[in-house]
Amino acid sequence: MATNKSARRGSEPLEAFVLHSYNWSETSLILEVLTRELGRLTVAAKGAKRPYSQLRSVLRPFQRIQMQLNRGTTSASTTNIHVLRQAEWMGSSHILMGERLFSGFYLNELLLKFLPHEEPHERLFETYASTLHELTQASTESEFQSWLRSFEFRLLREMGHLPDLSLETLSNQPILKDKFYALNPELGLTTEEPNRSKYCERSDTQLPGYFWLALEDALQQGSREALQLTCLPYLQFIKSITRIWIQTHLGPCSLHSRDVYTDVLHFHETSRTLL
Repeated sequence: MATNKSARRGSEPLEAFVLHSYNWSETSLILEVLTRELGRLTVAAKGAKRPYSQLRSVLRPFQRIQMQLNRGTTSASTTNIHVLRQAEWMGSSHILMGERLFSGFYLNELLLKFLPHEEPHERLFETYASTLHELTQASTESEFQSWLRSFEFRLLREMGHLPDLSLETLSNQPILKDKFYALNPELGLTTEEPNRSKYCERSDTQLPGYFWLALEDALQQGSREALQLTCLPYLQFIKSITRIWIQTHLGPCSLHSRDVYTDVLHFHETSRTLL
């Protein structure tokens, strides 16, 4: 069904971001793109590597483009490869440097790992576009990290991996604002009775009910600002939460972008020591 829809809309302009590209021949590329209208697509860009091809400056990560595809598709294994007819820059690009560049590739890899082919997720498309913008504009490390965590929560919810955060998962009872809960990949939102004062703000494994309620409300509203502000005070805790959930649903696969970033950090630390 998705293929038929794709074929019907193949000649219509599509808003897109290039997530990844690799060589197809001496002059052509295979692209993995995220489109607003049709979701994730695999696209053959013939002649894109030629020295004078106008596509060379257009088919780059982190810039919003408009593309048109040939109406037909060619099957390769189980993936339909569409043929790029035309692509134009839409006047919006995001310059990511240093750690922010790694984070941009991290977002791209998450989308490649989680999104099935030809399944539209228009809200996630816009979340991705706005997150790229916010990563370039963030003035502090905390603000930067909070936008990453917001994207991870939105992705998990969009993929159906995140339970209703206003209810305790096993009992289906409403959670209480002042009670502490943990988000477990196997049990969902669950509680234990911690040995702490009622005035204790948080623990290493649990967060208060009012956080989970605010997070659920922000996800329901679709407000990226509310989601980011909800994440901001609890960054050191929710980073470990989203990492566990993402890895659980990835299975044995590892994230290449995270491994590369870790290697770069290790290289810099070693260089400082040697110098």
